[in-house]
Amino acid sequence: MKDESQKKNFLSRAILVSMALGIILIAVSAIAGEINTEKSPQTIIVYTELDYPPYSYQDENGNPIGFNVNITRSIAKVMDLNVDIQIGPWGDIRKALESGKADVISGMYYSKEREKVVDFSPPYTIVHHAIFARKGSPSIKSEDELRGKEIIVMRGDIMNDYVLKNGLSENPVLVATQAEALRLLASGKHHYALLAKLPGLYWVKKLKLSNIVTVGPLIRPSKYCFAFHHDTSHL
Repeated sequence: MKDESQKKNFLSRAILVSMALGIILIAVSAIAGEINTEKSPQTIIVYTELDYPPYSYQDENGNPIGFNVNITRSIAKVMDLNVDIQIGPWGDIRKALESGKADVISGMYYSKEREKVVDFSPPYTIVHHAIFARKGSPSIKSEDELRGKEIIVMRGDIMNDYVLKNGLSENPVLVATQAEALRLLASGKHHYALLAKLPGLYWVKKLKLSNIVTVGPLIRPSKYCFAFHHDTSHL
């Protein structure tokens, strides 16, 4: 029964992802029909996040794959664009975009604070975040109960911004990836990790972290978008 339920959940997610991609491509095709685009020899550098399945991660040969990669390549094909997709730790690619070294990020959470620094496309999906804890940790009924706790977040992630903005911790524990955050938590260090739910659950299973669970309410439904440096927002 459990395997059957997991299959149904996976199929449901796959159907939703396919529908979302279809809607995006229909919209882009309509735009392409109205614009006389000529293929440019210029290659657009598109960055996406490392170890963030199902949105962006690497195959066994180190090539970027995932939902963000599929969307980027599909739009590039419709719009007749040359793209070079690079993958790296979130903190690094966010700095690359803000400094103008990257043209586009495929997969960045929107916030008013971030919009002051970079430009955003309309969202192509909504992602919820969750509180990860070790089994036996005190229950969490509200986000306020996180105040004063040792909280692990990815460096530069929307949860990093969220923790600081809401005063949940003045010095959150910063790591490069979700996998690193969960390994650290599972080892007995710190109290909680705030991470995107679906990628986090993937790493819990992948790394066989049997002592890690989600607790409390979901946190901040976040709009997941393409993000552009101000000088490349015409894209």
